[in-house]
Amino acid sequence: MKNLRGALPPLTSLVVFEAAARQLNFTKASKELLVTREAVSRQIRLLEDFLGTQLFERNGKSLSLTPAGESFSATLSPSIENIARAAQNIIRNPDPESDAGSDTPTAPLPESLPAEGKILVVDDEPLNLTMITELLSDQFEVLTETRGVHALKVAQETPDIDAILLDVQMPEMSGYEICRQLKNHFLTQHIPIIFLTVLDNEEDESQGLEMGASDYVARPFKPSVLKARIRTHVELKKTRQDLEGLLAARADNLRHAKSAVTQAIDILQAVEIAD
Repeated sequence: MKNLRGALPPLTSLVVFEAAARQLNFTKASKELLVTREAVSRQIRLLEDFLGTQLFERNGKSLSLTPAGESFSATLSPSIENIARAAQNIIRNPDPESDAGSDTPTAPLPESLPAEGKILVVDDEPLNLTMITELLSDQFEVLTETRGVHALKVAQETPDIDAILLDVQMPEMSGYEICRQLKNHFLTQHIPIIFLTVLDNEEDESQGLEMGASDYVARPFKPSVLKARIRTHVELKKTRQDLEGLLAARADNLRHAKSAVTQAIDILQAVEIAD
């Protein structure tokens, strides 16, 4: 079960998928789940983004299962392990008809590469942390925290964090307040902050950016886009650090040069006085 953790999608999305697949209607599924039709659609898109394939063909308020959707729904069961295995199979083979009858063995996974950076992910939902960790762990070392006060402590005590992914809607301390405190502390003010949240209107995005965040990503997101944005901000941070190091070295060289010139002048003046 431990090895299957990365193949487990958000459980809320699985529940929505099961209801929609059974009724093949956004509106009926939303009534059963006591949520809006848009919420049902959003959760299904989140599940599709996680699996990397389309589960439904949409036609207005109605749905129809794709071959991948039929394969996935046929494998669903109350067992979390079977659900995870079903997701894992879909990720490996989004089009079940393309490899029908194929006996070609699955290619071995490549060896792990050195981490490109260290990322702190802050979210009060453990399933979100699991999904983000599995998404990023092939390129980054990932730290996770569910509470803002703990996240602030980790950020201050871990000097080599390259970026922070931060949810907005957090208990006890909102993501905006966490961002404000990070940007006001000399140990953490240089770390890029990327808000990762379901709040997707312009006012929320503007507020996040005005507080000093480097980026704002709304859920559901495309995994490839999120990884590209994180990679960009990590590279920018490292480039800035390299430039600051060069400037510090240049300033140090100038101080040494100034000191050498001053010493030379003192020596010349002493020689003139002696003459």
